[in-house]
Amino acid sequence: MVRAVSRQQIADFLGYHLNSVSRWIREFEREKRLEARPRGHREAVTVLSAIRLEGMTECLVFTGLPP
Repeated sequence: MVRAVSRQQIADFLGYHLNSVSRWIREFEREKRLEARPRGHREAVTVLSAIRLEGMTECLVFTGLPP
């Protein structure tokens, strides 16, 4: 037997506002997507390095490059 759960019960269980949960459910129903949408706020960091028997050599760090 499947028991329906209200949006208010989901919001109470997760500790979020009802408006947030309702928006998430509407977006899921519209887009059928569970993963986060890329928003472009993450900065990429690229690190190049080498390890030898004597230890780590120089390290190059590039920030802000596209992934």
